[in-house]
Amino acid sequence: MGRKKRTYILVLAIAVVAVSVQCSFASSKEHYFGKTPRGQKIYYTTSNVKAHNIRKYGTKLSKSNWKKFQKGTVDVAISFFQKKVGITYTVVTTALGLMQDDRVSVQYGTRFFADAQMHSIKERTFYIYEDTKHKRKRVVYTDQYGKGDLLYYVDPVGKNVHVTRIKKKCKYNITFKTRCFDSKSYIKKRCGINYNHRSKEVWNLDDQILFQTLE
Repeated sequence: MGRKKRTYILVLAIAVVAVSVQCSFASSKEHYFGKTPRGQKIYYTTSNVKAHNIRKYGTKLSKSNWKKFQKGTVDVAISFFQKKVGITYTVVTTALGLMQDDRVSVQYGTRFFADAQMHSIKERTFYIYEDTKHKRKRVVYTDQYGKGDLLYYVDPVGKNVHVTRIKKKCKYNITFKTRCFDSKSYIKKRCGINYNHRSKEVWNLDDQILFQTLE
């Protein structure tokens, strides 16, 4: 199988939002995170994110690549939340309940998509106090992490075929984190910059990358 990769779609990139913000809010237990490069103390609280579903579609393959896919010479690879799976034509026909001797084939125009069922997600809210008495806090950065199920589907074009889950490729109770979640130095630096610019940086799991390749 050839190893040359061809990228067909980049649906969404991480969202980084800069907005002027100053807010007060009811919070959970406060945690000390560290200091910005200028010595400002950073604190954060965590909160639960309501369970929800995220669906991302890939684009249709070209006709020439679809023929290669049907012949089994290439696989379709779908990446979602940096989790990558390879899907063969045999996996697709098996999921759809098509036997090898059936006169029904999955046609060009078939699409693949992934559902992320985000069932245990938390959000961290970082802030810096604007006064020595800790009465006024300014939110400067938020990110997310938690657990979810990643389910893959085929939305086929063909006779008597329907949208079907590709069960062998599904993954359950996966840990998800937004980009730079574990980089304490990055977060401290960005908190300082956002505080000085009176802005807020938002990272959330809904805005992640889905891309589809042939391998």
